[in-house]
Amino acid sequence: ARGASLHLSAAVVGTGIVNPGVQWSLTGAVSSGTTITSAGYLKVAANETAAALTVTATSIADASKAGSAAITVIQPSAA
Repeated sequence: ARGASLHLSAAVVGTGIVNPGVQWSLTGAVSSGTTITSAGYLKVAANETAAALTVTATSIADASKAGSAAITVIQPSAA
C-alpha cells in the first residue's frame, strides 16, 4: 500500500565458502520517495502512483545470480 514499508530477505546458497550478501534494486517506481535500502527495506511513498514494482536481489559474489519479486501497490479506493 502507498505509505507502507516491507522488509524483504534473500538467501544465497552454494557449496564451500559462500558470500551471502546481495545488492538490492528497485524498478517501476514513479515517486522518488519509493526506495529500497541495502538491508532490503522497501518504503513505498505515500504519493506513489505505480501499480506494480519489481525488487531484485543480486548476489554480490556472482552478479549473474539474481532473484526478483513483483510487488503490487494497493491504491486507495475512491471515496
